[in-house]
Amino acid sequence: MAVEFFREQGAGHLVAISSVSAVRALPRLTAYGASKAGVAVLAEGIRASLLDIPIKVTTLFPGYIESELTTTGDEPTPMIVSTEKGVTAMMKPSKSSSRKPRSRHGPGS
Repeated sequence: MAVEFFREQGAGHLVAISSVSAVRALPRLTAYGASKAGVAVLAEGIRASLLDIPIKVTTLFPGYIESELTTTGDEPTPMIVSTEKGVTAMMKPSKSSSRKPRSRHGPGS
C-alpha cells in the first residue's frame, strides 16, 4: 500500500479520486455514487490516522469528465468537460497547497 511506502520514506502525498457523484447522485448512477462515497470516506479515515505524520492526503471530487462511462447512456451527461480539461483541472495545485490538503470539489475548484 502507498501509505506504507510513504511511512518508510518519512513523507508522501496520497491522492484519492472520488467524484461529485459521491455527494450529488444522479439517477442510474446510484451504485457508482455509493462507491465514490466509499473512496472519500476511506481517504478521510486514512487522513485522520496520519495527522501527526508528514503524509498528506487529498481527496478530489471531480465533476463529469468525458470517458467510456459517460458515453454509454441514452441521455447526455450534465456539465461534462473533455478528458483533457478535466484531467488538467485535477492536476492544478489547489490555492491552499501550502496547508495540509483537504478535498477539492469539481474541475478547477
